[in-house]
Amino acid sequence: MSIMARFFILIFSIAFLGIGYYFRTKRTKDNIPPHHLPLSLGPLLSAVGWVLFGLYWILHAPDFLEEEDVTNAFLCLAALPFFGYIALNEWKNSPIGGIEGLRFLSGIAIITMIGYTLVSYIPAVEGALEYVNAYLVAAFLSFFGFPAEAGAIDFSGNPLWHRTNDLIISVPVYHNGHDEIHITLSCTAFPSILLFSAAIVSARECFVTKARVFMLTVPVIFVFNIIRMVIVVHLTYGGITSAGFAHHVLGKAGSLLALIFLAWVLFTFLPSVLRSVGEVIEVFFGPPRGMRKPDKWKPK
Repeated sequence: MSIMARFFILIFSIAFLGIGYYFRTKRTKDNIPPHHLPLSLGPLLSAVGWVLFGLYWILHAPDFLEEEDVTNAFLCLAALPFFGYIALNEWKNSPIGGIEGLRFLSGIAIITMIGYTLVSYIPAVEGALEYVNAYLVAAFLSFFGFPAEAGAIDFSGNPLWHRTNDLIISVPVYHNGHDEIHITLSCTAFPSILLFSAAIVSARECFVTKARVFMLTVPVIFVFNIIRMVIVVHLTYGGITSAGFAHHVLGKAGSLLALIFLAWVLFTFLPSVLRSVGEVIEVFFGPPRGMRKPDKWKPK
């Protein structure tokens, strides 16, 4: 299926999830009973959005199969049953206004999909984001006596304002004429920044608290990622280790440790996020043993 067809499926998915999220948030804020018909439709609209989201990802599977990327092809094929199961739980719990954890999850999905769409479907935006990161990495290295510079954006044949192919857009970082390292979207920590921002916005805490947590996490992710890329580039071009080891082992290990710490910050200062994550886990695995709700008391 064409890129534009998948794009429109994604847009409809965002629309249904967004309207459903609005109804659910409004019902909670205004303390409106769940059985109020217009507002109880929130979980049902979200269910439609989840199904469309699963369809969007499953349509990517043929592309990965052509590239012989079996792992990503399998994940795309599993998307429809996965999101379909979420949709089923939305439908089952619609009479009571839905599950709070799934409202939180839909908020994350809406924000991440909007951000992903703006960046991945508009080459000018993606290229600019990659160039800024490449420029900062090169400037940082040059400042400390390791000459480097950012090259021109490689749009892989795409026009500036819409994608015509799925080829990777990248920006090379040069050192003494070498361009072994190319900054792509996944190198920019954009997915992590988008995920943390979405979780913070979707939390139940007040705006001031969420703003503080945002400043404690998102800028830290960006700065740490620049430092990570500087180390990877230096280790690679300096001949200390291979690009694969520097990026896939050292870089990923450092990123994992940093994200664990930042997740702790998120859960500590925004407890509603931790509760919502727990509810989402219960949707798939049920409540922990010994934590099940007791049966209703019946008179003898």
